[in-house]
Amino acid sequence: MQTTRMSLSITILIIFSLLLKNGGILCGDDLELQYSEVDCDSMILMKDQDVIVDPLTKKRYHPGVSLAVHRFFKRDVSVWNGFWAMRKKGKEWEKIFLKIDGKEIDIPTHLK
Repeated sequence: MQTTRMSLSITILIIFSLLLKNGGILCGDDLELQYSEVDCDSMILMKDQDVIVDPLTKKRYHPGVSLAVHRFFKRDVSVWNGFWAMRKKGKEWEKIFLKIDGKEIDIPTHLK
């Protein structure tokens, strides 16, 4: 089983969130598209596939990661070219806003 599959992704999020102190950052990768950006029926049907092409955007993404992140946080998260992060604040989570000095992190070619 690959870590991008939905059930394992949720388990990882739960375990690491329990270990995280208040103010800590939970982060990951492979979030090329968020739940709000994709065809949800297709994503749910294909949640255990590693990478698929979204019928709406025609972009490649990891459906298991998109679904797991959405189910865990119940909203969109801070994301930069597939890398995502949220800050723990008590029992809640808040988005993180970063300024990157004009430098962009490029998505690998095979995922574009």
